[in-house]
Amino acid sequence: AINSRRQAFRLAPALRDQYYIQKGQEIHDGNYKPAQIANLYGVENLLAYEALCVLEEFFTSDTRELSSRTSDAHTLAYTIYRDMIEHRRDITHSFYLKQYQLLQDKEHPKYDYILLDEGQDTNDVTLDIFLNFDAAKIIVGDTHQAIYGWRGARNAMDKVQADANQIGRAH
Repeated sequence: AINSRRQAFRLAPALRDQYYIQKGQEIHDGNYKPAQIANLYGVENLLAYEALCVLEEFFTSDTRELSSRTSDAHTLAYTIYRDMIEHRRDITHSFYLKQYQLLQDKEHPKYDYILLDEGQDTNDVTLDIFLNFDAAKIIVGDTHQAIYGWRGARNAMDKVQADANQIGRAH
């Protein structure tokens, strides 16, 4: 049996999902839509949309805390986030990736090497998780295949100082 959230994040995705389902919480099959949040929290669609934007920005960032700015959107975003943590709302992929980042701060698995593929399309939370491993790091990517900039993806190869050779083209 999986007894803690910390244990769940060390497991394969199917087992991690099983943990949340055991707790009565499902992983949402995508991101929430503004109309869903508006209905769940009794707010206008525009406020729901703004809160979801605040949440997604937090979930994909390397930031460790949800901003405490005093806008209605931030207040609603914080409420949604707390509801996910406390199992009152289904979670999203972005949520559990952020939770893994936050849990990883306390305990790092030990590996000799770690590889980040698709480095040209990496968000800040994924890059932060990758960089915090105590291991030799390899980033693979092709800047000509970057397709997720619209989702906040960055080119990790531009953000990381390499102390080794860069290969121009692999065959």
